[in-house]
Amino acid sequence: MNFNKVFKLNQGYNCCSDSIIAAHYMPPRDVLRLDIAIQTQQNIIDMYKKHTKLNKRVAFKDIIKNYILLEDFEFGGRRLQEFLNSNISKTN
Repeated sequence: MNFNKVFKLNQGYNCCSDSIIAAHYMPPRDVLRLDIAIQTQQNIIDMYKKHTKLNKRVAFKDIIKNYILLEDFEFGGRRLQEFLNSNISKTN
């Protein structure tokens, strides 16, 4: 049974709530950071669509990159660079 066809479920950002509705065991600061990361990615995708007329899919890894980047801004860390370096070395 294809639930998407039967229930006419939307995919991508239009599938769910505009806000995070469940974030178990996460401190409020992390929930806010995750919400900002998701919104940032949505804004990037919207700009991309507007200027290129191409559809780019949202990837969870891009949201995670935004989340880590926001954490680095907040605490002066270098986790994003470490994250990117570790993923680059896995693909080579």
